[in-house]
Amino acid sequence: MLPVRTYLRLVQEEDINLVLAWENNQEFWQYSATTGPFSKEEVLVFINECNNLIEHTQCRYIILSDQQEALGALDLFEYDEKNKTAGIGILIAEQQDRRQGYAQSAIKNCLSQPETKRNIRMLWCLVHTDNLASQKLFESCGFVVNGKKLYRGKEALRYIYYL
Repeated sequence: MLPVRTYLRLVQEEDINLVLAWENNQEFWQYSATTGPFSKEEVLVFINECNNLIEHTQCRYIILSDQQEALGALDLFEYDEKNKTAGIGILIAEQQDRRQGYAQSAIKNCLSQPETKRNIRMLWCLVHTDNLASQKLFESCGFVVNGKKLYRGKEALRYIYYL
């Protein structure tokens, strides 16, 4: 398989319908903190408050293909300015786009961004123990297991990455 390249851009108001569809897709809820559907107004507030990691402790990027097609999202969240840590989460929305290298490319792009390097010393994520694809993904990006915990009622591995 040829290496793929993705691009990250901050989420924008014109992404509202896309973000609304992703946030309200119950298939994805098991992997996130989402417990119910969002209104368009709630998503608009989210979009306007997730483009500055320092100010709002979260940041969402839209993952774009070479053709500028939106493939999914990469989130930095629970930013702790004192300890310079943040959580990272990723979504490749369509089944046919998964396991194509897009998520790995997006994570590596995020890790190499000057803003990430300047503001974050350690990234962490939680991956359910039965989610082998995500375990492989984060390990391929240099994340290492740093313990286990219950997340959404299931055992999850805690991965960390030092920048």
